[in-house]
This record gives sequence, structure tokens and C-alpha cells, in this order.
Amino acid sequence: MSERRRITNSQFDNVLENFDVFSGFENAVPEKGAIVYSEGRVYYGDGVEFLQLANSTEVPSTQSGYELIADTQYTSGSPLTFTASPFVITNNAGVNIQNNLTCFDNNIIKLEANRIFTISVSFTANVSSNNQHADLYFGDAVTGTIVNGYSDVLPFVKGNGVNHKFTKTFQIVGTEATENTGIKVYLSPSHAGSIFNVEFIINRSI
Repeated sequence: MSERRRITNSQFDNVLENFDVFSGFENAVPEKGAIVYSEGRVYYGDGVEFLQLANSTEVPSTQSGYELIADTQYTSGSPLTFTASPFVITNNAGVNIQNNLTCFDNNIIKLEANRIFTISVSFTANVSSNNQHADLYFGDAVTGTIVNGYSDVLPFVKGNGVNHKFTKTFQIVGTEATENTGIKVYLSPSHAGSIFNVEFIINRSI
């Protein structure tokens, strides 16, 4: 070991060294800011001791990312019809664009715990009677129970059977339940109607 590694070195702000074995410097007094690579691990000197830094395989990805999922089954010419009861807004992922994120599979969205996600839900729909509504919400993938109040009310005010284009955005914090069981997108309409051109965009910010 070099003598300068045994004492505090104020000449350099940061020093990067490579040691074959960690035992070669583990008892040394590191200068603050020293960075040492040894046996596949990185250590940082804080002026008192060497602190081992976790490598990329030991911590979850911190990358942001997005996934776009667009349904190609139901269109304006062949929409999905529904009754006045809650149902899952289906999406066959006919278009699926992924960038550092994959969390949608067979209508189930799985969100990592302790991460923040922004989910935009877009579609066109109509109901059979004017001045009616529908509740849009995220529900447990198994029970359908609404998840942490993530919901919104959609008004249908343009007339009987008139199409309304909706885009709603929710910010969701992942939990153990959203990571393990997952969630689905639900619509609970007051009247019968139809829906098409469904698209989800999921962003992971941190």
C-alpha cells in the first residue's frame, strides 16, 4: 500500500485506486473523497473509514421509464358495449411501447412498491341517456375493490349516445399490493353504453 493511502491527503479532491484485495487497505485512514475499486465493489472514503457502496445488482433500478399500451380490438366501428354495472376496461395491448418499464400484462398493472407512477387513461365512450355519469377507478386485480381512493367521476352531458373523449391522469404510489397483486382500470357507468380507443400511458418518475 502506498504511504499516501495511510494518511489524510489534502492534495487531491478525489483519488481513484484499484486494489486486487480489500484487505490491502481496509485498516487504512482514507482521505475524504477517495474512491477505491476492489473485488468487484466500490468503496468511498469519508475521512474516517471506507464505506462500501451498493452495486447495481443490489439496489432497485432508479431509472425513470414509461410504457404505452393501446387497445386495437375495439374501435369506433366496433366498440365494446357495456351495461350499467362496473367492468374492467380491457386493453389487448395491440400497441405496446416500452422504455425502461414493463408493468402491464393481460389487463393487470403491477407497480413497484415505494415508487411513484403517473398513469393516464384515455378512451372514447357514450351512454344511452343524457346528463349521466360514470366512475373511473383503479381496483384490486382480484377483488375489484377501489385502491386508495384513486378515482374520478366522468360526466356525459352532450346527449343520448353521443361520444365523449376522456383523458384522466392519476399519480399513484406503489405498495406491496400493487406490486404483488396488481390493479386494473374499472368503469362503473350509470347507464348502458359503449367504449373504444382505449389507451394507457404509465410513467415511473422515481
